[in-house]
Amino acid sequence: MASISAVVLFSRIFDAITDPVIGLLSDRYKREWGTRKPWLVFGFVVTALAAWFVSSPPESSGLIHFAVWSLVFYFGWTMIEVPHNAWAAEITENYNRRTTVFFAKTMFAAVGAFVFALVPLLPLFETTEFTFETMRVAAVIFVLLGLVCVISAVRFAPSGESLPRQSGMKLGPEFLFSMFENGPFARFIFAFVISGLAAGMNGTLQFVFLDSYLGLGEHVSVALGSGVFLGIFGIAGWYLLMLRMQKHRAWAISLALGAGWILAPALLAPGEQALIPYMVMFAGMVLSIGAGLIAPYTLLGDIIDFDRWKTGEDRAGAYFAVFLFAVKLNTALGGAAAFFLLDLTGYDAAAGSQSAVASLGIRLAFAIVPGILFLVGCAVMWTYPLTRARHQEILAELEVRSADLAKDGRKEKAVAGSAAPATS
Repeated sequence: MASISAVVLFSRIFDAITDPVIGLLSDRYKREWGTRKPWLVFGFVVTALAAWFVSSPPESSGLIHFAVWSLVFYFGWTMIEVPHNAWAAEITENYNRRTTVFFAKTMFAAVGAFVFALVPLLPLFETTEFTFETMRVAAVIFVLLGLVCVISAVRFAPSGESLPRQSGMKLGPEFLFSMFENGPFARFIFAFVISGLAAGMNGTLQFVFLDSYLGLGEHVSVALGSGVFLGIFGIAGWYLLMLRMQKHRAWAISLALGAGWILAPALLAPGEQALIPYMVMFAGMVLSIGAGLIAPYTLLGDIIDFDRWKTGEDRAGAYFAVFLFAVKLNTALGGAAAFFLLDLTGYDAAAGSQSAVASLGIRLAFAIVPGILFLVGCAVMWTYPLTRARHQEILAELEVRSADLAKDGRKEKAVAGSAAPATS
């Protein structure tokens, strides 16, 4: 088990490192291809192949087989994930339509996760647990559905706009540092990392809080199941709200409400009587944070427009690569921070009951610290400068600039044509 855990950890680190590489390459080759579609095709082929070999290992295979194909799978998925998010941001520049694009993307991802969870329940299997047999069927479903989706996207979806290169800045590692000079992005990524760290701490300790603090370990599936289902409705509700108000304000309100519901369980006393109140609090939290599954993606699309206006560069891939790296970093750091606090306060997973200090540590790591971090994220995003009106001004200026560049291009062609030697 230790060897498998090491392989999984290394694969995730490799996955995070390849994000910026694929992002930069995606931007660079969009200049030549005029689209990011080839990345989805290449990435799907690699991912589908790896999914089959991971789920259908030969009898003689061992740890090396698992390690190699895990790395191939994550690399292929990065080839899909980073360019696909950048492409989604480029399909439309409209403030609301961009929100609709990412809402649809989020809902399809939720449906996909739901379908995956249902695979073991198919009447094909003798057990409802995940086995290599169920994983093979899941891999086949993934390949078939993925093939339909990739063909449809490549055939019917628009490629999105791309500005001609104006500035001398190269698409390389120096850009990954210079992007933090982008004021809206710096504020955005700070709020995202802070709130993501909080979500990582809270999510990691759900079972610990229910089992070791409230003493409700046998009720975990009941306590969490209904809330997860409600999350889909929460996403839809926040989407409708974001169409009617500033997206950053909707996210800030979501963080404030989420903070309240995350802090509330810290007031519960252990015992069976806490089950119903906790279920209500968990459902409220899941409904409240739904904006965080859409707003960051669509806001980043607006930030990329700001960067195009400021630098003349089209670098959506690099921005989404850094963002997705932060997503993965949040999960790892949130869990690490939570268990560090537990260890600091003397938490003992094997103990039947925890000391008063350890119980306080659980409440701090699960509720109090994450709730405070959510409130910090809310305060940062409430005064976010890239509003709907400012974004519309930027788009208008980009349109004028694009028209001027097109006019200059026609003049250059006309001059070149008149200067060409006559042929007899």
